[in-house]
Amino acid sequence: MLTPIALLSILFLPTLVPAFPTGAGLCQVDPAAIAAAANGAMGQQNERLGFTLSTPAGVTTYAANQPVTVSVGGGGEYKGLLIYAANEVGAETHLGTWTVQPGFRVWRPADSWLRKHLEGADAPADCTPFGPGSTLSHDSPDAKVLPANFTWTPPAAAAGNVQFFAVVVVDTDTGFQSLTTAQALTPAA
Repeated sequence: MLTPIALLSILFLPTLVPAFPTGAGLCQVDPAAIAAAANGAMGQQNERLGFTLSTPAGVTTYAANQPVTVSVGGGGEYKGLLIYAANEVGAETHLGTWTVQPGFRVWRPADSWLRKHLEGADAPADCTPFGPGSTLSHDSPDAKVLPANFTWTPPAAAAGNVQFFAVVVVDTDTGFQSLTTAQALTPAA
């Protein structure tokens, strides 16, 4: 027989799962908005998590349609990820496209409407307006392990200096860390 405490734990355990299990709840790295999203279900910003965001050593430029590896480093498990390339952190346009691997997704115009209607309030943010395929996110509530590498393909035309921005969400109690690459990539000559 279940005790009242055990029964309450079972009933409320699902509330500890991140609020957006099939994609990021926001499309930009904005720590205040992330902490407030879904009534704080992603926790608070925690810069002591030790995650890193980088491009390979020596890579300082990008060229049209030449893929660049972007690495999220650190150790341990995490539940959610948002990553994009832009000229600045709050840019309204995300640049290039991402190669999708299992457990992740990008936003494309065709699936935005469908996901919103199928998932309702739990639907992830629609990042299509920032650029189709230009924002990468988790696509499942399953735990994922770092380090992880992602492939970004620059746009066909040079788009100025480009930096990478990310948010890694561990869980409600541990929180999240926002990340920026240390150096912007410049267009190749």
